[in-house]
Amino acid sequence: MPAAEEPAPAGESVQAQVILTVSESKRLIGRAVAQMPAVKQALKEGMVIICKGTTTGYVAEEILGRKIERGAFVTGRTYPEKGGQRLEPESTLPEVILIKGQLQTNLPLAEAVKKLQAGDVVIKGANALYYEDKLAAGIIGAPHCSSGNRLRSPSRQAAGDVQQRRQQANAPHANQWD
Repeated sequence: MPAAEEPAPAGESVQAQVILTVSESKRLIGRAVAQMPAVKQALKEGMVIICKGTTTGYVAEEILGRKIERGAFVTGRTYPEKGGQRLEPESTLPEVILIKGQLQTNLPLAEAVKKLQAGDVVIKGANALYYEDKLAAGIIGAPHCSSGNRLRSPSRQAAGDVQQRRQQANAPHANQWD
């Protein structure tokens, strides 16, 4: 039996490495997001919108306090260019919209977005990774198509300069739906 290690002296840092499964990682993210002060404040006094996604499904579960069918809480899927079985969800769930902590089942996403005010929170997962710049981004599609339907690649690594894309998208003359 290995000898117990002595605790680190006060003021010294201690490091540990933990390996988590994908679902464990997403659960940890869900718990952390649900505890963020901005999210708690919006749940108390404003609106919280949780967009569909595999990670945000865990956020929804933590905030709602119940399980959801996470396979139905996605907008699209990223498939390998070749092969791979395509799974169609048996059902779909709408985005989670809460006003002052109350689930809004009859408020469409488009209407909820129009009502957003300062202090409200929209939770959207990242679906494009820029490894070189150590950035993650969310690709958001036009109102008539989901972000996941256009993304088909062997990985989720996005090509191009994310900062340049951000500037182009935010330009005053940009029509992002063309």
